[in-house]
Amino acid sequence: MKPWIRWPGLLIFLVLAGLSYFLLYLFIDDFVKARIEAAGSDWANAKVELDTAKLSFFPLGLRLKRLQVTDRENPMQNAVEIGEIAFLIDPGAALDRKIHIEEMTLEALRLNTPRTSSGALAPEPEKQSHEAKKKKETEGLQLPALDLPDVKEILEKENLASLKLIEDLREEAKREEAKWKAQIDALPDKAKFKDYEQRVKKLKDAKKGGLSGILGGVQEVASLQKEIKADLDQIRSAQKMLKTDLSQLKGRVQSLPKVPMDDINRLKEKYALSPKGLSNISRMLLGEQIGDWTETAFQAYEKVQPHLAKLSMEGAEADQKPARGKGIDIHFREQGTLPHFLIDKAQVSLQLDAGNFSGDIQHITTQQALTGKPLAFNLSGQALKDFESLRLEGTVNRVDPAQALDTLHIKAQGHRLGNLSLSKSKDFPVEMKNARADFDTTAKIQNGQLDAKLSAQMNAVVFAVGLKEDAPTMARAMADTLAEVKAFGLSAEAKGTLSDYDLKIASDLDQVFKKAIGNQVKAQAAQFEAKLKSAITAKVDEALAKAQGEMKGLDGLLDELGGREALGDKVLKDALKKATGGLKLPF
Repeated sequence: MKPWIRWPGLLIFLVLAGLSYFLLYLFIDDFVKARIEAAGSDWANAKVELDTAKLSFFPLGLRLKRLQVTDRENPMQNAVEIGEIAFLIDPGAALDRKIHIEEMTLEALRLNTPRTSSGALAPEPEKQSHEAKKKKETEGLQLPALDLPDVKEILEKENLASLKLIEDLREEAKREEAKWKAQIDALPDKAKFKDYEQRVKKLKDAKKGGLSGILGGVQEVASLQKEIKADLDQIRSAQKMLKTDLSQLKGRVQSLPKVPMDDINRLKEKYALSPKGLSNISRMLLGEQIGDWTETAFQAYEKVQPHLAKLSMEGAEADQKPARGKGIDIHFREQGTLPHFLIDKAQVSLQLDAGNFSGDIQHITTQQALTGKPLAFNLSGQALKDFESLRLEGTVNRVDPAQALDTLHIKAQGHRLGNLSLSKSKDFPVEMKNARADFDTTAKIQNGQLDAKLSAQMNAVVFAVGLKEDAPTMARAMADTLAEVKAFGLSAEAKGTLSDYDLKIASDLDQVFKKAIGNQVKAQAAQFEAKLKSAITAKVDEALAKAQGEMKGLDGLLDELGGREALGDKVLKDALKKATGGLKLPF
């Protein structure tokens, strides 16, 4: 009877299995490390490095030490560095070639850490110049005039709409005059009516021919009368049209004296410190700083945008045309189907210059359409360097790629601010030496459209204004007002696209300035308006006189048509009566 177990064969099997396990145990960690670095570099489009990777089989899990992801735009810096990552893998999903991690921990996560060697994989992409855009947005954010502006200097550099209207009217009058000259030249003139007179004189011979001569003259007079009437009709029609055109032009000239008020009001608002101008103090003082913060946030968002787009890769391969003779894998939605890669929850410990944060990130996958859940994060920090507390919440929703939606909510308490330069104006430099801010910010970006709001309360405020010794009275009044401000509320709103958005800012400072120096501002505005009105009116009156002069040419043409009409009437009435010798004609 043959033995049930062939011991030599079993021994060989055990030796081979043991050797395989030994080799697997010896090299599996290096293999996993290499695969993570390669896959991570491909996903991030930047060099990914890992110090060690430790794979365990019972239970199935992985522990990674010091993961570094290079910043593509700065190869000597890491965009992200994580001290340790540990997680367990669902073995059932692994048998189905899927990675399902219920919970992961990320310890000592840091941003923008230095590297000892370059992590460049390819030529550095061209950086977009946000500085130029930021400068353009904040350009012109200057304080209103703090002293009475020089009206003469203003009018030398400003284009007056009223003068442009008058000049346009003068040009139109010139064109009308040229047009009517050409038309009148084509009409019957005085020479033609003189010719009619000569023809009438010849009718005197009709008397010598007796009755037959008179009857012949009557027939010729009737024909001549018809010609003269036709010419007179042309002249009267042209005369009527010219009167209409001239009346319209003169009516517009009469309305021009009212036009300068638009220029006066526009320049008054632009150059004079007015109560209305004080309502914009918030944007003038705080706009540039808030604009800087807003632009920095948007730059960070644009930097991670390519990675966020990968959260909606489900189905992307279905849009690609397969190679000839090859098919594609199509994923149909099934009940309970898991994505290829899913982390239900990641516990995060984040180390920043501002302090340490902790929290979690949920539903991490590149196939949100399968889970039906957006990526969600919740991070908070306590006793931070510049904050008493700070909380960040948000979502990245690519469940429906056609309706991409990202949200962010930041709530901060006790944010310490200091030495912020708010105005770099030489005449009115303002610095916020100290402040404590509590703020609440919400932002939503849906299909590229931005909607962000900020609400803040500033306390323990200290402003400093570096005025010159010869600073005008208004500047000193404004500086004294700021010195008394200890707290104020602030709100801001940004709408549009990331590359073209409208930033609106308002605060209690507007009302503070209106109340403190409103009367001084009104007096200055009235004085400036009077000078501006006098200077602009003088310029407009001069241009208006020239425009009225242009009308005289058209008046002369109208007189010319009147002269021709009078001569035609005379020929038709007086000369024809004389030519027939007083005979009453049957017409």
